[in-house]
Amino acid sequence: MKIEDMTDSQKAEAMKYITDGMSKEEAIAKVTGEEFSAEVEEIDARPCTMEECETVEHIEAELTQKLSQTPAIVEKSQFVMPRQESHKLTIDEIKKYICPDATDAEAYTFMQLCNARGLNPFTKEAYLVKYKGQKTAATVIVGKDAFTKKAGMHPMFDGYEAGVIVQVDSELVRREGTFSTPDEEIVGGWAKVYRKDCAHPFMNEVSFREYVGMRKNNMNGKMEPNAMWTSKPGTMIRKVALVQSLREAFTEDLGGCYDSAEMGDVQ
Repeated sequence: MKIEDMTDSQKAEAMKYITDGMSKEEAIAKVTGEEFSAEVEEIDARPCTMEECETVEHIEAELTQKLSQTPAIVEKSQFVMPRQESHKLTIDEIKKYICPDATDAEAYTFMQLCNARGLNPFTKEAYLVKYKGQKTAATVIVGKDAFTKKAGMHPMFDGYEAGVIVQVDSELVRREGTFSTPDEEIVGGWAKVYRKDCAHPFMNEVSFREYVGMRKNNMNGKMEPNAMWTSKPGTMIRKVALVQSLREAFTEDLGGCYDSAEMGDVQ
């Protein structure tokens, strides 16, 4: 049988054998069940004529077109998107590029946290802070955007609400966002984080007095709110409540992570 006399399914099967290295005659015999001899293979070993080559090319083109028009059916279990392994931090990289004043132990702790939580310090998701001459241990800080990003990637994340608690006369008002008027006192922050698999939200209310970052005024020696907490009190206390609720809702991804606003005088 000639290849042009075969059915489409036979042609497709024959072309598969041909592309795998089988001769045309042997492929035809295998598909149609005809007997194949070495003599036929020997004859087929000669270069094909122009007409034969054009016939094969035509069939290949025809099959390619038909296959491109046929929807592919792929089972999910047969295809897995290759996972790109993220770069693992090293102690040398941390001490060279992130925090030169850190000790090996501090750099190691930071490295383990970043690697375990998938945090990238080079995109400002995490910081290792230690000032020159500082005698206390370096501080590990995770940015708020890293909290919301990690939570947003979780399949059970179902949104959040957050705002400030404002004292208006003798009444405490919970307000979404950070708005307050000059004659109102911000006394706290609140946040609710929702999970699809939990009936109740993870809610936190935090006191402004407990978390406000302080610094010493060199002019009078008194302690007072630092620049960030003075200029953006609502933003800072709302952030404290939000990251606490996010950490409690997604402990498996955010456990051990703390934002700078929770650190008081780190700002």
